[in-house]
Amino acid sequence: MINGKRLRDDREQRRLSREALLAEFEAKLGHTISLSTLRRAEDGNASNKTASDIAAVLGFPAHRYIITSSQDSTWRSAYDLNGEWIAYYLEDDVGTGIYTVAERLYVEQNGPNLTGVYEPHVTTHPEGYQGPGSFIMKGHVVQNVIFGEYYIEGHALPRGFGVFQLMLLRNGDWAEGFCNFFADDNKIMGSPNIWIRKDSHQLELMRKHAEEYLKLNPTLLKAPFTV
Repeated sequence: MINGKRLRDDREQRRLSREALLAEFEAKLGHTISLSTLRRAEDGNASNKTASDIAAVLGFPAHRYIITSSQDSTWRSAYDLNGEWIAYYLEDDVGTGIYTVAERLYVEQNGPNLTGVYEPHVTTHPEGYQGPGSFIMKGHVVQNVIFGEYYIEGHALPRGFGVFQLMLLRNGDWAEGFCNFFADDNKIMGSPNIWIRKDSHQLELMRKHAEEYLKLNPTLLKAPFTV
């Protein structure tokens, strides 16, 4: 089984008919598949080799339509999260107010299990501050929901420790939700959290959407909030 819906959505976003895709397939790979094979692939019934070839023709990584197997079907996700992402969230600092942080996130997926590293990337902090360094990420994906934790290796907890929960949207190239983290001022902070797949053909459009949303909705929740 492959993710046929995602394949079909990608083809339609490229505004390619099935016949046009088959023509590109032959031009790029030097061989072709039948129209009925393509229809079966879009229904989720195709070999991993066929799925990988179609992904290459459409300009995506070979694993894009391959569903990662899992012994427990309740954990299965239609999306392969391996690769580089851009992770956005909000932060504040003494005297600066709220600013946007974008980090590089490198994800490895093994069945439902996720591991990764957040690396500093860009920020709208007025002094260019990008935080204390790299964060280790550990998480899970269940169907279209990602959740997990992140922390600085060797750091004295709970400072720098955070959790996240996001929902995968836009054919698995975008995830949105929230993250909570323990900040330097001994407060728990909650922020919108957006992940964007780096190799998406809509990367620049989605970056614009993420940055505009966070600029127009600069809201951070803080605890304690009763004292």
